Amino acid sequence: MESVSFTLSTHAEMNAIDTAVAAGYREIKKILVITNSRKPVFPCALCRQKIMEFSENTEVIAATIRGKFATARIRDLYPSAFTKRSLKK
Repeated sequence: MESVSFTLSTHAEMNAIDTAVAAGYREIKKILVITNSRKPVFPCALCRQKIMEFSENTEVIAATIRGKFATARIRDLYPSAFTKRSLKK
């Protein structure tokens, strides 16, 4: 079965987060995703999970190279995410 999943590839959002963490950052206030598409595209579920690890309040800005954009909080894009609270007894 073919799928549009890019699970085995490196996602730009993940790479940006890993680079920021390696540089000592521990909070993500905003993240910008720019695509060459007609409509703004928000990150995939894998990237949403990784963003959620840092803050449920992160603002995600999805934009196109044509200037269209949309914004949302990560908690709204991924309302049932596995978080640190999920690990508490």
